Amino acid sequence: MIRQGSRHPWASAQGRSQPSFNKAPCANTTPGLAPHSFVLAQTIEALSIPRDLTAVCLGTSTDARCGVVVHTTPAEAEWRGRLTLEISNTAPVPVILYPGEGIAQMLFWRAAEACEVSYADRRGRYQDQRRVTPPFVRSTIVRE
Repeated sequence: MIRQGSRHPWASAQGRSQPSFNKAPCANTTPGLAPHSFVLAQTIEALSIPRDLTAVCLGTSTDARCGVVVHTTPAEAEWRGRLTLEISNTAPVPVILYPGEGIAQMLFWRAAEACEVSYADRRGRYQDQRRVTPPFVRSTIVRE
């Protein structure tokens, strides 16, 4: 679901770490997204973010103009796995999403030095996810 661009700012940096991408095969289904609905999906690519990079997954403006919004999703330093995307159809009509069509894009930022505490160091809840992962929510009791 994420389109991998042809120009990569890290490609010419010799000896520096690079994010890795591993593509999974697309399913042969064509899901329809009902009006004013929400769905979780996963990226085709498996990511492995180096310790000196941070990435953000954003929806494309073309899809947003059609009412399809992909929630901004970070991939912190040393995060690994397939991103779970939160996709909303804000349009009053159904939208068809085709596997592999590219509804999101990744932006990468390289730090001047490696981070002190990475996502892996913190043992993040979503590390190494391989399928759509629902939210890990702690229940909180509010007493009046």
